[in-house]
Amino acid sequence: MPVVGSLKMSQEDLLKICQPENPSRSYDQLVLDYEAMLVKRNGKSTATYEPVHLRDASVAELSTSWKILLQKAIDRLEYWSEERLEINGLPHPAIGVLTMREMLFFTILHTRRHHQLMMQTMTISV
Repeated sequence: MPVVGSLKMSQEDLLKICQPENPSRSYDQLVLDYEAMLVKRNGKSTATYEPVHLRDASVAELSTSWKILLQKAIDRLEYWSEERLEINGLPHPAIGVLTMREMLFFTILHTRRHHQLMMQTMTISV
């Protein structure tokens, strides 16, 4: 997951990529803004990121991979201050430059959305 990788980058290197122009939105506002973007694009985001190495992974492999990424994110966030979450940011292909705090919010939103979609698919196919 690119977000987890960016958490180990230096503040200076992240500032070279982009600088957020606005303070972080709340989680709820980010959800509203993302959903509005999806409505404008008929439910589709931009080009998808696909972890190709996991395309044919089993449920156990996916679960292990997710747990490793989550632990890396937790470990790396230990070194981030509240201020740095506002100063550093990343570009999001669909909704523009986000503060790192917003990108973490988006990661939660994105994970929840896909979990819900998987649960719906599993319920329908059973």
